[in-house]
Amino acid sequence: MAITIPSDSEKFRAAVTPLFIFYVTLTMIGFVSILLIIKGPHFNSHSSAFVLIMSLVWSWIQSVLYPVGFSTDGVYGYNWDGGKRRFIIWADIYIFKSNSAPSISTNQ
Repeated sequence: MAITIPSDSEKFRAAVTPLFIFYVTLTMIGFVSILLIIKGPHFNSHSSAFVLIMSLVWSWIQSVLYPVGFSTDGVYGYNWDGGKRRFIIWADIYIFKSNSAPSISTNQ
């Protein structure tokens, strides 16, 4: 059964600019590393343009196709491994947040 984002929830889309910066940085590191191994220090401007265009396209696709919805019941969204829809209730978020990381406090 597919989980749908209810119409009464607040829907948000990821901003394209931070996704673009993330994908360009990640891709350029990997792409440049592979090019250095294969071809040495000889770079082509066409390959850099390809990385920029594909990063922009992928950022836009992520923003449009994977919205997030907030409701009184919880958070509706998508998983990054294959785009499976997910729903997380607020109680589970609270439990995870309170048990996952110790708080750093200077007051003892």
